[in-house]
Amino acid sequence: MTRDHRPLAVLGAGIMGHGIAHAALCAGYTTRLYDVSDAPLAAARGAIEAIVAKGVELGKVSAVDATAMMARLTVTSVVTEAVGGAGVIIEAAPERIDVKLALLAKVQRAAPAEAVIARNTSALRITEMAAVLDRPGRMGGMHFFNPVLKMKLVEVVRALETTDATVQAMTAVAVAMGKETVLQEGVASARDID
Repeated sequence: MTRDHRPLAVLGAGIMGHGIAHAALCAGYTTRLYDVSDAPLAAARGAIEAIVAKGVELGKVSAVDATAMMARLTVTSVVTEAVGGAGVIIEAAPERIDVKLALLAKVQRAAPAEAVIARNTSALRITEMAAVLDRPGRMGGMHFFNPVLKMKLVEVVRALETTDATVQAMTAVAVAMGKETVLQEGVASARDID
């Protein structure tokens, strides 16, 4: 069933990114997957198609639902196409601060002002990344575990300025994806949990 709300964008088509995009498709989201060039996007689409086909083969999803899922997926190398009109944006770009800051600057210009921006948490602190936004309260963390398909837990991370509405939106997305959530309060990144 297709969700009746704005699209979900995933930024980064690597292992985590395409896994998150697949989970979003399974949850009924119209999903836009972004990466900087066509090659990783083609590989990601192929990986998602393979996961969906395996689901059909195992009887976990019907062929009709599989076709509908793939129809909800758009891949693009243009940030504005990925985040324009999106309600939730999940960033899973490579772990380079310069790359992430440049991407966030583009996202802030192109995404709706109320869009939630979730980082797939990493060694980089969410609070530091959110500080570059005009509205840092709309950013928090969604720490998916690899492989996303099999791992049921998502850590929802409240950074220093993350609002309650942002936490609620991230939690709702994770639950819609069939994930169990645990809230990490007052931490800046997954490395602060240790």
